[in-house]
This record gives sequence, structure tokens and C-alpha cells, in this order.
Amino acid sequence: KWIRGTTHTIKWTSTGLSAATPLTIELMKGGVLNKVIVSATANDGSYSWYIPSTQTLGTDYKIRITKTSDPAIAEDSSDSNFAIVAGTLTVTSPNGGQKWVRGTTHAITWSSSGSPGSYVKIELMKGGVLNRVITSSTANDGSYSWTISSTQTLGTDYKIRITSTSYSLISDSSNSNFAIVRGTLTVTSPNGGESWKHGTTHTITWSKSGSTGSYVKIELLKGGVVNRVITSSTANDGSYSWTIPSSQTAGTTYKIRITSTAYSSISDSSNSNFAIIT
Repeated sequence: KWIRGTTHTIKWTSTGLSAATPLTIELMKGGVLNKVIVSATANDGSYSWYIPSTQTLGTDYKIRITKTSDPAIAEDSSDSNFAIVAGTLTVTSPNGGQKWVRGTTHAITWSSSGSPGSYVKIELMKGGVLNRVITSSTANDGSYSWTISSTQTLGTDYKIRITSTSYSLISDSSNSNFAIVRGTLTVTSPNGGESWKHGTTHTITWSKSGSTGSYVKIELLKGGVVNRVITSSTANDGSYSWTIPSSQTAGTTYKIRITSTAYSSISDSSNSNFAIIT
């Protein structure tokens, strides 16, 4: 994809012709002569060509090189077509490997070169098929803030495709797949090192991101095993007041585990042990 208004090097090899043999270089479009790039140039293997800024856009171009004095003796063309475009767009994020939580906001970013137009369309692809149009037109300024729907289908085979609204030939997609996942829960207290006395009241806290459901279950773990269910369901509001039973066994290997009641895969435990003391 060569951008009009820029300079590129046409290259070739030859046998049986001297370096002084004049060659003609032509631009073909759809198998038909479009223009003579140079009528006679030295057979030195390369020619610097400035593509006019007015050159017609297309994907069916080839270069043909012939011996100027006798084109029937020496001729060759590009094996396959190349494109002349107004510019390029390149997706920079998400470009593969990211895990974006539905219900959260992320910046889709891209770079551009040449003259790809003032506006772009942004699409979400899943398994190589259009999933949704994120925006049909936004300024080609390199960034777009996208809030992922809380109902977006989960998956690991997503890509972003960005296309110029002026030139449909100018388009790019993420190099590799990224994932859209459910939300996350994160225990913030107790998160390790605390000493809580039985018979006293403490606040269990957690944070959340994305779509994690309206309610959570809170469990007390001892040595990695469920010791008791503190509550089977409480509002997912980030805080729960817990009065430690006076009969709770003392120990230093306790953790809190919080799990979404809607999505059992969304769960988190204290990073390290805390103690319950007498």
C-alpha cells in the first residue's frame, strides 16, 4: 500500500542486459497502461518514484518494466497487484492480548499517515465477523473513548477495525485478538496482616470493576478451606459490617473470600492471611 504524495523505490533485477541499457517503467491499472513513469532510465536496479498527490486510488496497480528500444525482448510486471492509497490507519490499542472488562471505559487508539480523511468508522469484530459498529463517524484524531456495554457478549476473539469514512480502502484491524471479560472483585480489607479480636465488629471492604452483579457472598477461609459463610448474599456495595462470633476459633491463617452471586467465576480472596485473636 503506497501512499500518493510520497516517494517509493521501484526495484528490479536483470540478466543479459548491460547497466547502460535504457529501460521504460510504466504504471498499469487493471492490466491497462495508466501512465509512463519514466520513458528511459539506466538499468541500475532501482528508480525513485514520487507518486502524484492526484493519482487515482486503487488496489489493481502493477509496475511494468521493458527494454526501451525493444520491449518485446525484455519485459516484466509485478507478480501481483499493489495499492495506491490516500493514507494509512494503524490500530495501536487494543492490538492483542488485552482483557477489557465489560461495563468499563477504554481508549481505542490509532495512528495515521498521509491523507486518510478527517473522520473514521470504528467497528468491533468477533471471530473475524462484524459484531457491532462502535461509531459510524468520529474525528480522525487518534483516540476514541469507548464504554463497553454491560451486556456485551464475553469472548477472547475480538478485534477493533478502523476505516476511513472517505476512503474505504484505508482500513486496519488489531494485529491479534483481545478479550472482553466480566468484571472483577478485589478484597481490600482484611487483606493480610490484620489481627481482629473475636467478639468485635469490623468492616470487610472490597472494590469492583465492570459488571459483577448486584450481590456477593462473603466467606471466611481458614487454611484455604471454607470455615464459615459470613453472608450468603449482601449488596455489592463495597462494604459489610461483620461481628466476629465470640466462639470463633483463634488462628493466624484466615482469609476473606468474596464471590459474585450472579457469576461464580468472579471471586477474590485476601492477598495474605490475617489473624483472629482472643
